[in-house]
Formats: sequence, C-alpha cells, structure tokens
Amino acid sequence: MNAVPRPTDLPDYERPPIDEVAIGIQFVTPIAGFADAHAGVFWQTVRSEYPKVEPQPRVESPPELLDQPAGTVPMPFSLFTAPHGGRTFLISDDDAYLLQIQNNRFYRNWRRRDVAYPHFDELEQGFRSCYGSFSEFVSAEGLPQPVARQIDVTYINWITDLTTAEFLRPGEPVDIDVPGVDTHPEDQSWTARYLVRHGDDHPTGRLHVQCVPGVRATESGALRGAQMSLTFAAPCSAPPSDEAL
Repeated sequence: MNAVPRPTDLPDYERPPIDEVAIGIQFVTPIAGFADAHAGVFWQTVRSEYPKVEPQPRVESPPELLDQPAGTVPMPFSLFTAPHGGRTFLISDDDAYLLQIQNNRFYRNWRRRDVAYPHFDELEQGFRSCYGSFSEFVSAEGLPQPVARQIDVTYINWITDLTTAEFLRPGEPVDIDVPGVDTHPEDQSWTARYLVRHGDDHPTGRLHVQCVPGVRATESGALRGAQMSLTFAAPCSAPPSDEAL
C-alpha cells in the first residue's frame, strides 16, 4: 500500500483537542491457526519500537452494514468473553503508540503524552508500515493472509475549555424554561451516525459521532470536560486499497 499525499487544503491548529487516534483493520474471519503466542513472537520483531507488552480482554464489534435501516446497527466495541483468544497490546517506550493485535483485527493507536499531534498522514504511514510487517510475519509463520472486512479510523477529542453547546451545534437548542430548573443543562450526551457517500452517491462508509461528559484526574484535582469521538468505519476489499484510508 502506498501512502496517500496530505491534501494541501487541510488546516493546522495550534492546540488541537485530539487525545487519541486509532487506525485499524478488521478481518472477515480470525486468522486460521493464529494464537496469542503468535503475538508474542511478532513482538520480538518490533520490540525495539514497542518494548512493553500487555495482555488485554478480547473485543468484538458488529460489521458495518451499509444497507441496514437506521437504528439497527449497534455502536462499536463490546467485550467478548468466549475462549477464542485474547488481545495483545505492544506499547512504545514513551507510551504514545500502541499496537493492538487480535486474531481478527490489527490496530495502531497514537495517544497524547505531552507531545504534539503528529498529523494523520504520519499516523497513516506508520499504520501501513506496521501492518505490512504483521502481514509478512503471518506469511513467514505459514498462516493464511487475513481477508480485510472493514477499515476503522477513530479520533477521540478531550475538550475542557468549552461547554458542549459551544463546540457542538446540536447541543445548542437544549435550554429549557421551567420554574426551579436551571436553564442550561449541567451536562449532556449526544450520539449520531451518518452515511458517507462518494462519487455515484453510493454509501461507502459510516461516521459515528459520540459526545459524553467526563472527569479526569490531574495533579491539581479532578478536571471536568467532554469526550467527543468520531469513528469512520467502511467495508473494504482485501487487501485494502490506497484510497480506503
């Protein structure tokens, strides 16, 4: 897969609220014969970049079915407890990057750790490189190449200096006029999903948007804010095309 050049019309921000970015591929079926031990063997090939390893609970999510009526596709990520293998985190020394390896998915995350956001084009190239290494490892182990089912890109934003109504347009018309009740909500949650179309107006993916209130612990005490996540999920061919990301 070749890297796609960064569009010249994209803006740059001095203080983007981006807290985490995840890019990943889900497979049609689990890689036949792939066990948790294979993730450990793969770790040895990337250990210089990802020296820390953590076992994690397995996750599963339903496929993004673009022909389903609105309201019938659940939002992503629910824990899966059946004995079909777990998930492995391989983490960089500065804790900013991690690989998520499971027999039916491969993800690479960037997390804010006192460093500037590196921009999507750099993250995309890093994902392509890591997935290429993983694909080569799978072949070297004599395992079948995974068949891509879906590509996901998630942006998680942590916003503390604005109310939801100030940065989220659907959050504006929520004031009420009831005696004894505050006019403005103390906090609010908002969830929506949008079909994404391209070219001939045929749906190519779906954008999930979720905004929820949250509290984070800091050195100076609890910090209230809002977590806004945007997930683009699109069915894809195998291997994924350069245009898919």
